[in-house]
Amino acid sequence: MSSPDVVRRISSVAIVATFLVLITFLGLLASLRADSSHSSSASDDSYVHLMTLSEDDLALNKPNRRVIILGDVHGMVDSLAEILDATGYNEKNDYLIHVGDIVAKSGVPAALQSLDYFSSLNITGVRGNHDDKVIQWRYWIDEVLASKGGKKWLKQMEKSTPKQIKKYMKSGANLKAKWVIPEGWKFAEEHYWIAKEMSQAHFDYFSRLPLALHIPSLHTFIAHAGLLPTDTSRSHGSPLSRRPSKKRSEEKLRLEQERALLHKISQNRDPWTVMNMRSILEGGGVTRKGDVGQPWSEIWNEWMDKCGGFDVSDLNDLTDISELGKETKLPCRPSTVIYGHAASRGLDVKRWTMGLDSGCVYGRRLTAMIITSDSKIHNRRPFAEDSEVEELSISHGETGRARLVSISCPEPPPES
Repeated sequence: MSSPDVVRRISSVAIVATFLVLITFLGLLASLRADSSHSSSASDDSYVHLMTLSEDDLALNKPNRRVIILGDVHGMVDSLAEILDATGYNEKNDYLIHVGDIVAKSGVPAALQSLDYFSSLNITGVRGNHDDKVIQWRYWIDEVLASKGGKKWLKQMEKSTPKQIKKYMKSGANLKAKWVIPEGWKFAEEHYWIAKEMSQAHFDYFSRLPLALHIPSLHTFIAHAGLLPTDTSRSHGSPLSRRPSKKRSEEKLRLEQERALLHKISQNRDPWTVMNMRSILEGGGVTRKGDVGQPWSEIWNEWMDKCGGFDVSDLNDLTDISELGKETKLPCRPSTVIYGHAASRGLDVKRWTMGLDSGCVYGRRLTAMIITSDSKIHNRRPFAEDSEVEELSISHGETGRARLVSISCPEPPPES
């Protein structure tokens, strides 16, 4: 599909979606949520924590079949069209996945176009931190609109200037109001307006996005910010330090251990961590700051490099990898995490982690990772010498290879 074709596809989807919204408007009002548990944020029940993709889902055994994983799009729909063209994406043959943050930072209209595209094709992906902010605002807006007097109050608040809203929040009037704007939320700014303007179809798609994807056949996880190989608070040992069970096949042992990483490490069950983590502080705490502590990806790679197979003896719930001798191995097999979120670190490829947020929304690059069934790289497309498309072959898994394709993105407009 050529770049103009993709742009036309995105535009046509946006037009159809607009008509659908108009037609179903009265029905949508009736379906607005009024669950008081969402007054400050969605309850834990509102998250889909995990989706598992089977071999049949990926269908990499089909001729020329590929899995294409997109870095953070952030509503950059023209760049989205370009990267799909650069990879030669074919929606009938390829399996497309995104790492979250498909909206925000590029304006409301662009965010809605991005949502039109991903939701219309029901593209598989994970929930990013910016996606989550939009979702939480939508829950809150729906609650206000579903209550008596809420629509009028909301309309009045939307007419307020940023200065008036700031004064309102600081005065304490917010806490006394019938509808409390949660502390730290930025009312009537970009995330709010995306939430207000997006269709029910957009919201339904967003709400279904899991926090993490598990692909057992590739021994790969996808999460927006990342995952941890051990409880960094050291209150529990890592599942990698002990053999899962005694009498099972190699693949079943790997599956059991990979599931344990997701379910038995508390940070990997925490929505905020999985969507926001960048580094681990000295005391084991998680931070979204990228310039302090140790990048979580370094910790993941340290543990995975120690995996020596399931014939290795258990190490009694090890919590600290530094306790191991140089030659000591763990009773595990390595797995890979593919993620986004860390644009400040750029394209961040390590042996067992692939950070795909290369900062498109900041005028840098948009990156896609292409996986095929073969360890060799097929479907390589020729590019002109002066092309702004870049390619890189990388290792994926224990024996596989993958290809990274990136395109340059336009410079962001100057701040007014």
